[in-house]
Amino acid sequence: MCIFSGGNGAGNNQFRRPFGIARNANTRTLYISDSLNHRVMRYLAGAAVGAVIAGGGNGAGNNQFRRPFGIARNANTRTLYISDSLNHRVMRYLAGAAVGAVIAGGAGAGNANNQLNFPTGIYFDQTSNSLIIANRNNHNIVRWVIGAATRTVLAGSAAGAPGGTAALLRNPDGVTLDSAKNLYVADTGNNRIQLFKVGQTNGITIAGVPGLPNANPSSLRSPSAVKVDSQGNLYVADTINNRIQKFTCNQS
Repeated sequence: MCIFSGGNGAGNNQFRRPFGIARNANTRTLYISDSLNHRVMRYLAGAAVGAVIAGGGNGAGNNQFRRPFGIARNANTRTLYISDSLNHRVMRYLAGAAVGAVIAGGAGAGNANNQLNFPTGIYFDQTSNSLIIANRNNHNIVRWVIGAATRTVLAGSAAGAPGGTAALLRNPDGVTLDSAKNLYVADTGNNRIQLFKVGQTNGITIAGVPGLPNANPSSLRSPSAVKVDSQGNLYVADTINNRIQKFTCNQS
């Protein structure tokens, strides 16, 4: 392991609760949401000091954030999408722009089809030109097509109700898709990872033991992020256990 930057603070080589990471695979540039500094940092390959490329002030202006969390990148257009959690919106920053635009939410916290409620993890789906958003305080996962005025619920309660059944979620924080467009959710409050196959509203627990949050290898405690690779291996940020877990999953 190599720590290339860090320490608690507001310097350009420091963070205060970093959460989301996006990467330019060609240049190896990293984009990091620095949540409690209300900004997004860019680190060029090999750099020990970053640069603020978005935000930097706590507020609701289009050049500000209030606790940015998830970050996703459109590799074709170099556009960044950032979940601005306490402003209950997702911001779009075009390549090189210093000011963003609201692309999802922004109508206050709520459960109407044009609202979000503390969005956290996000994933950009190139095929459908849409964002998959962990809508944390509404306990669901939504799809917001770029340019649309409203969203649709993919998983969890459309009414915003929490729960621990196969059809419900509790404060989900992380979300991703695999190459077949199956949906993976870090169901944070239920200490599990849920797999929702395409078109299904009932999930399958593929990691974690609901009701038994502990440090055993098969268990999770407040998982906050999930990624899947081309081989079907699952990587989970097991937050309260202070570790990254790798699970080899058989989805058949």
